[in-house]
Amino acid sequence: ARMTAELPHELIYRIAYLALGSLARTVCTEANAVVNVLVRTLTFAPDAPKAVVQSRAARCVAVTKIRLVDVLAVDDMCLAKLLTISTLSSIDVSGCSMLTPLSLARLRASPVDFAARRCWRMWRPSPELGPREVIELQVLALRDNSAEGIQAAFDWASPANLHRPGV
Repeated sequence: ARMTAELPHELIYRIAYLALGSLARTVCTEANAVVNVLVRTLTFAPDAPKAVVQSRAARCVAVTKIRLVDVLAVDDMCLAKLLTISTLSSIDVSGCSMLTPLSLARLRASPVDFAARRCWRMWRPSPELGPREVIELQVLALRDNSAEGIQAAFDWASPANLHRPGV
């Protein structure tokens, strides 16, 4: 008569889970490494945290285009880090309302093609802005419902329109 000892099912399941979990993590890590080499364009959701934007962009070693349209967390420091990516050729920060004139200066000084529409904190009155863009920036600034937004809306106003009671 032959004796066999059976392991409890719970122990068998636990051993399989640990062994396969480790294998699955290894496979996922390797697959992510391959994807990171192949990705050329990154597009982020408006609610993407700054840390996610920066870490994902840093891992994608061949990225040439980044779309950050309406990403609320993008600020001057985040954009400065993204502009250091050597393979980057194009970036769209349209609607990133936290960007200031410092970011506009950095974008203009970089070799990267950029779009920066609807960034009311970034832009200052300039002949390069058309009437439609100015009105859009004024509305966005007023929507912010802050003293900074109100001031920006008046900064873009025509000098002839600035004569108002109390000023």
